Amino acid sequence: MSLAIAVATAAFFGIFSFPVKNYQFWFSWCWGRSTCWLLGYFILAGGGGGLIGWATAYISKANPTGNVYLNGFLYGVTGTLALCIDVGARSRGSKQEDRLKEAKSLLAKGVGWIVDWLDAEAAKSATKWLDGLDDLRLIHASNRVFAEIMNTPDAELSKAKKKQRRDAYMPLIKEFAKADPKTMDYSAARAHLISYTAAFFKAERWAKAPSPTLHPGASPPGASIASPAS
Repeated sequence: MSLAIAVATAAFFGIFSFPVKNYQFWFSWCWGRSTCWLLGYFILAGGGGGLIGWATAYISKANPTGNVYLNGFLYGVTGTLALCIDVGARSRGSKQEDRLKEAKSLLAKGVGWIVDWLDAEAAKSATKWLDGLDDLRLIHASNRVFAEIMNTPDAELSKAKKKQRRDAYMPLIKEFAKADPKTMDYSAARAHLISYTAAFFKAERWAKAPSPTLHPGASPPGASIASPAS
């Protein structure tokens, strides 16, 4: 009974392993795939974490409260925390303890792999979405990213780093604005701008927004595009 409670507890606390921003990022860009892989994560974190917490107590013959339900809860919490700890440096112990540490290391790697996969899939979907925008809407989306960077409080992003981001962005937007759509320079400039914007989406866990709406009087696709003021 304590093992079942430990598994359920570890699975429940696994939900809080990530900030809300991460869930918004994953689900907004690839809802179906994120659902499947997060279920796998909760099974791995719950089953593995709960089993590790229970096994640790079993090997050490621990009985913290004498209550099977409360013990199971504590084992689940212990297992969840164990998966968050880097177990690269290990002291030598008994064979059972060594196997347990190896299992913990493998589970932590499995959890990390799932998270990396979710990030990569969401970024891929974001890149595809940006690639499907026409030129003006792509400019609008990238300018929103630029504005978000510039409006970030100095306490969170220093003026020096803002300048670095600005110096990286301005050449891209200017290059794209001046490129002839009939040349390879245009294709390369558009690809660079998409890559920059998608990288920001991934780094900042930016949830998908509706396609940008152009204001009345905006130039049609293919017309000259004005870049942000220098």
